Amino acid sequence: KRDGVMKKQIPDDPLKSFPINLSIKQRMSDYIDMIIDYKKSLNLVGESDKQSIISNLVIPSIISTELVNGKNLIDIGSGAGILGIVVNLVCNNVHIILCDKDSKKIAFINDVVYKLDISNVTIMHRDFKDVPQNSLQNVDQLLIRGIKLVNIYDSILEKFPRGTSIIYFGAEEEAAKVPVRVVKAIPMPGNDSRAKPLFIFSLTT
Repeated sequence: KRDGVMKKQIPDDPLKSFPINLSIKQRMSDYIDMIIDYKKSLNLVGESDKQSIISNLVIPSIISTELVNGKNLIDIGSGAGILGIVVNLVCNNVHIILCDKDSKKIAFINDVVYKLDISNVTIMHRDFKDVPQNSLQNVDQLLIRGIKLVNIYDSILEKFPRGTSIIYFGAEEEAAKVPVRVVKAIPMPGNDSRAKPLFIFSLTT
């Protein structure tokens, strides 16, 4: 941890069911505090309180780590960086590119990476569609949340070989719009009552 982030204790550990050490949980807690603090001037996520961010964003990201099979990943449309940063913290042997076209969100991610001393990440301020293929030659798995797969699938095929692994958050009908193979689908927690339940998919192109 670096100067500028206050260490706060986690009163009732909402992540107690996950085998994550206390130092990682503390960094996640500090990260969420930064998101909430930034939300005063920049709307990084839809959720407005810590518990909602943990339940709706952090926990699904932790669950997705059981689908990680690559060593070099890219979080496409990273936004506040939650998916990529959580995967990075939980899977300490992976390198992740955090890619987003929004300069304000990239500035936030830079601040998080510096203040929480997060290693093994590359921050890329680009629209994924404009990222040159030679910048992605080592990437062996994609992380996608908050983007419709059909909107970027052509770009994925242009930049990566067939058989590339994707971790995708979305509804079944969204995954069915593109010619991918579903390897595994994990129901998103708390979505039982939705008309179109969400899943965390492991897909291959």
